[in-house]
Amino acid sequence: MKGLLLKDWYMMKKYCKPYFLAIAILLAVSVLSDNLFFVFYPSLFCGLIPLNLITLDEQSGWMKYSGAMPYRNKQIVTSKFLCGLLPMLAVMVLTFIAKVASMKLGNVENLIGGASIGSYLAALLLMYLVTMVGSALSMAMVFRVGAERGKIMLVAMVVIFFVAYYM
Repeated sequence: MKGLLLKDWYMMKKYCKPYFLAIAILLAVSVLSDNLFFVFYPSLFCGLIPLNLITLDEQSGWMKYSGAMPYRNKQIVTSKFLCGLLPMLAVMVLTFIAKVASMKLGNVENLIGGASIGSYLAALLLMYLVTMVGSALSMAMVFRVGAERGKIMLVAMVVIFFVAYYM
């Protein structure tokens, strides 16, 4: 399992630099802004990292090669989930620390919308849970039907959700 996580870590460092740059920019903007978009969007980016890693694994032939390795499918899936959940957790902690520090230093009068620290933490934890569920659903589709078709199904699911919500 440690070997799978190490492989995914190396792949994240090499291929996911644009994601981490976007996350850093959005985190910096979230400290200066009261807009919830900039607070929650970085964790959604973190949910896309495992999908990107799965696509890269399929393109390189790792998925076939992993059958010859002493890894079970459960371990491969778990490592991908951890590659999404751990960066999400780190982003949430950094966001919370930065927002509270910004509030304490007087740059921002309050947290977002006049929220207290406790309610802001509760909102972040709820957002973490929602992001985990979304990531789990998307990765289940990707592991079931493949990376490209899974991404198409994910986009279709989101479109159907928003069409149903706004009708």
